[in-house]
Amino acid sequence: MSTVTVQEFADELKRPVDEILKQLREAGVSVDNAASQLTGADKVALLGYLRQKSKMGTAKPKAAAAQSSGGGRISLKRKETTELKLGGGRGAPSKTVNVEVRKRRTIAKSAVLPEQAIDEAEAKAAAQAQAKAAAEEAEREAAAAAEKARLEKEAEVKRQQEEDARRQAIEEEQRK
Repeated sequence: MSTVTVQEFADELKRPVDEILKQLREAGVSVDNAASQLTGADKVALLGYLRQKSKMGTAKPKAAAAQSSGGGRISLKRKETTELKLGGGRGAPSKTVNVEVRKRRTIAKSAVLPEQAIDEAEAKAAAQAQAKAAAEEAEREAAAAAEKARLEKEAEVKRQQEEDARRQAIEEEQRK
């Protein structure tokens, strides 16, 4: 997660720097001035503080508000109406039937914050890249070991051939 200064953050939000500094301090984030660095965790802390502050005006506690509002759930309702023509058999008149299909879909809000999901995805990607690099390194080492074994075997075969050639030469000289 990249870090930005308080000044850049204030410019991005189009709010005065002093107001942002005050809110950050109230949220428990330690900042000294406009040049202080903000991390993603600091931004999340500020967001949580501002949400809590905006809900303080209501009489409901946070848990009760979540339950009464459905706990971050959204229900979508859809109704489709179509007509089917049923043909009568053997001279019977055809019938038209209205078919109504009702669909209800409930979507629950994820408990994971988007920034946390991004961090988890980055960590997973980094772990996969590290595993891939380790596998490639192991493959290179295995290839190098196989090449070394092949060269040693070739050298042994060559040495054996030279030794056999020397023996034959000695045997031929002894025969003469």
